[in-house]
Amino acid sequence: MIKDITAALAAIFLVLGLSACANQQFPAASAEKSVLVISKEDTNSSLEEWTKRYILVISMEDESGNLVDVEKVGLSPGGSSFEVVTGLAPGIYEISRLEWVGTKGWRSSHGVGDGYPLGIPFELEDGKATIVPYVFHSVQESAGSGIRTWFDINPLKYEDKQTLVGELKSLPNAAQWAIK
Repeated sequence: MIKDITAALAAIFLVLGLSACANQQFPAASAEKSVLVISKEDTNSSLEEWTKRYILVISMEDESGNLVDVEKVGLSPGGSSFEVVTGLAPGIYEISRLEWVGTKGWRSSHGVGDGYPLGIPFELEDGKATIVPYVFHSVQESAGSGIRTWFDINPLKYEDKQTLVGELKSLPNAAQWAIK
């Protein structure tokens, strides 16, 4: 019982901690800073709250050529159609994998392990906001007496990117940034 409570609290703190990495706000524009924008969708047709939280792991190569995790971005369900990541310096990165954590006492039929490998490269440039050219879609639905969840990654369509740029430009400070 205590192990279950401890595990649940650890999952809650992990999700809350990851939420601080990404948000829906732009910092004041600066030539020495960069911004990453991740497009997301979520569909929950079940009667339950989300049973999983999805996390994108951002990595970069170190001096030895080894991939090192530098940021974890929680994709919070509901609300906005994007996450804004402001804590990364300009440079070459990749979204190396997708991880997830169970919530609310649901058990998963598959262990997380090292997550699901993605290998999506991107470059952050000084004074620019970079939109990842993919949309990350989480789905949850009722399945008999349980819940089924899955995750899709699809190319971001041109018209969807233009809609996203319009949404971004309405945010405070975003109009100061060049968006690519």
